Amino acid sequence: MLETHPARFKVAAESDELGVEIREMILGKRRSAYRVHFMIFGREVVILRVRRSTQDELPVESLRALGSAWTFAGSKAASDLDRDE
Repeated sequence: MLETHPARFKVAAESDELGVEIREMILGKRRSAYRVHFMIFGREVVILRVRRSTQDELPVESLRALGSAWTFAGSKAASDLDRDE
């Protein structure tokens, strides 16, 4: 589902503080579940982090560093995709 419909997953709570759209997917159930944080760039999905759902929320600084690096890379990837079409 992530490969074909990534926008169907909810926007992560951390997105508001970061000012970029980070989405999350929950894999598994209860204590064995994982939170997958990812960003969407055109037709490309970049997974930022995978954490157990029992862990505390991700520190925003941690996602900020990943998000800003991938925002730049994703913008370039999206413009490359546009050029190929």
